[in-house]
Amino acid sequence: MDLMEGILTRRSVRKFQDKVIPKDVLEKVVEAGEYAPSAHNTQPWEFLIIQDKEKLKHFRVLQRSALFAENAAAVILVCCREDIAFHREK
Repeated sequence: MDLMEGILTRRSVRKFQDKVIPKDVLEKVVEAGEYAPSAHNTQPWEFLIIQDKEKLKHFRVLQRSALFAENAAAVILVCCREDIAFHREK
């Protein structure tokens, strides 16, 4: 699949299969995220993988539009490190 095909055929999934996602697959997704570009290569992010069903039920408290998350096998939460993102030395 080339880039344009991926962009044009992408879709959002809101219904999930009841399957466990292998740890190595989740780690590969996070690793891909770590390669995203950032200003001055600061990489001001941390990734949190949430698989606990009880915690996923409360995920909508963080993001009201993420009601679907409680039915997901995992959620990868991307957090910004403000102390890194907004700090520049002269």
